[in-house]
Amino acid sequence: MAEVSIETTKSLTVESVAAPAGGPIDSTVSAASAPAWQLPVYDFASGPAAAARATARSNSKFGEKNFFRTAQWSADGQTILTHAEDRTYRLFQLPPDLLRSTLTLTPFLASPQPAPILSAAFHPFGSTSLPGSLCFASAVRDQPVHLLDGVTGAVRATYPLEDHRERFVAPADMVFDWAGEKIYCATESAIDVFDVHAPGEAPTHVPLTPSRKSRSGQKGIISSLSFSPDYSGLLAAGSFSRSVGLYTVQKSGAEPHILITHLDAGVTQVRFPTPETLLIAMRNSLHMLLYDLRDVSQPLATLPRGTDGSVSVFDLQTVPSDGTEAAPSFTFQASTDTVSTASFHPSLPLLLTTSGSRHFPSPTSSATSVASDGEEEVEVERITLGPLPSDGEGLQVWKIGDLHGDLQSGAGVYPVSNETVDVRG
Repeated sequence: MAEVSIETTKSLTVESVAAPAGGPIDSTVSAASAPAWQLPVYDFASGPAAAARATARSNSKFGEKNFFRTAQWSADGQTILTHAEDRTYRLFQLPPDLLRSTLTLTPFLASPQPAPILSAAFHPFGSTSLPGSLCFASAVRDQPVHLLDGVTGAVRATYPLEDHRERFVAPADMVFDWAGEKIYCATESAIDVFDVHAPGEAPTHVPLTPSRKSRSGQKGIISSLSFSPDYSGLLAAGSFSRSVGLYTVQKSGAEPHILITHLDAGVTQVRFPTPETLLIAMRNSLHMLLYDLRDVSQPLATLPRGTDGSVSVFDLQTVPSDGTEAAPSFTFQASTDTVSTASFHPSLPLLLTTSGSRHFPSPTSSATSVASDGEEEVEVERITLGPLPSDGEGLQVWKIGDLHGDLQSGAGVYPVSNETVDVRG
């Protein structure tokens, strides 16, 4: 099932954001240096055109079975962060000559991890024009949360998240606040909040239920976090235990403003299309639910989705309001395999998609004879099952409108070496 990308019309004016001296993030963003953001103009009538692509195939044991699990844009839209089945982060730079032809992208950074990657999040002010600011939070199983450099892959800071047995816990999802000063981590029945500029210190633990035995509050593994686009601090949290809560998180705790329960399946992703609406995606579900937060007694509409490799675009201003299924305004075939990510570029009419999944053949069985302690041999059936190569096209960038000016001239693009930096350890 694809991740959800939603364009909003809210604009942001940043006066100044600067890390303290010696902090893990070296960045200063000002209103004078930041370009004014404008909503891109999309043209779906002429159909998306492939502008760039990349493959996840590697020389590791995964080989052709490797595929991208997720991908996301940096804040300036010049860098793409991916993680793949082979437990490796790969970062790609959007080339200035994207207008000329369909390009094959190669990663400028490959950073293998010691265990499966659970989640990652770009810093909200990361930019290739300010190399010190390009970094991302990384959550790897049985490891502390790390802040990794987006150019070298080096560890800038470490944030230990431990359970009651003092074992490291990797959050299922992470999100920075709008100022880039806090990291919100999704854990079991709780949200843990790190101060970015205080590495090594324990997080502020915010339970979402009074106690383990309590039936009130939001329980289960929190799977997805999303901030409202109105910068009010309203945080949506989805749970694998089929619930969604909306909170204003404080040190004293988090009381839900709204709690949506008894959904059909575990929640895999939540996103705010507008400050008044919430989109919910669930496990093994062929529909997403669109809620009006002013009345959550029933969904405003349902949005169909599938695993056939197609991408559907919905106009949320024209969807029905009686809970019925909305028809997509545009659909195109992006892959022959499941699309796992669909994300709009922050400022250009570009769409980023990744595709690929595990494929398993029909099990084959064989009979072997097993004898123990001199007893009669017994026929034991052994079943062999292994993944097939993924049929997906990997990562693709699609043009869905006219590209102009800044991208073609390469203004503001930090010159990253074309050679791949392979970080081991």
